[in-house]
Amino acid sequence: MRDLVGKEVPCPKPSCARHPPCRGPDPRRRPAPGPEPEADRKARMKWWTEARFGLFIHWGLYALPARHEWVKSNEKMSDEAYAKYFARFDPDLYDPRGWARAAREAGMKYFVVTTKHHDGFCLWDSKLTDYKSPHALRQDLIKPLVEAMRAKASASASIIPSWTGTIRNIRSTLSPMRDIRPSSRRPRPATSTNTSLSLRQVREL
Repeated sequence: MRDLVGKEVPCPKPSCARHPPCRGPDPRRRPAPGPEPEADRKARMKWWTEARFGLFIHWGLYALPARHEWVKSNEKMSDEAYAKYFARFDPDLYDPRGWARAAREAGMKYFVVTTKHHDGFCLWDSKLTDYKSPHALRQDLIKPLVEAMRAKASASASIIPSWTGTIRNIRSTLSPMRDIRPSSRRPRPATSTNTSLSLRQVREL
């Protein structure tokens, strides 16, 4: 067993059944990645440096209250209070072909879209949750957008889906329930998620 500076130290509970004697590093644990070599970073970022100009679409349920994407956290909204935006979500100005045409005419080479933000609402037809646009308005909003961008894109264009985890997975100080005592908190609703679910949704995209 090693301490924080790598010095060998005796196992604190060598005879404990739940803490067997240490026999070196756990072979199942992946080593922590080291710093990325500068040459590798430049090679990885070459396309982005050359593309230079792109479109970032930051959009979700929080567009309805129009008071910042962190409105649920900033105003400490309950899930019930925030649900009204799910019920009223109707992007009548959604125009993937028009957006793609405008992006191409402006000379943009890629686009990034927040497919899922801190509130957990998904803009695509995720098979892992019901908290998504097809349940709010019976439409996947990401697939038509990606198809439109690819149809209008130049050969060198790149399309990058993006997402952020739900608010309860970031820091407790950002949760709308941050001022509620743990003993009085209700069970998490179906709209919440965990790291495992988030990673599976990344693979879906």
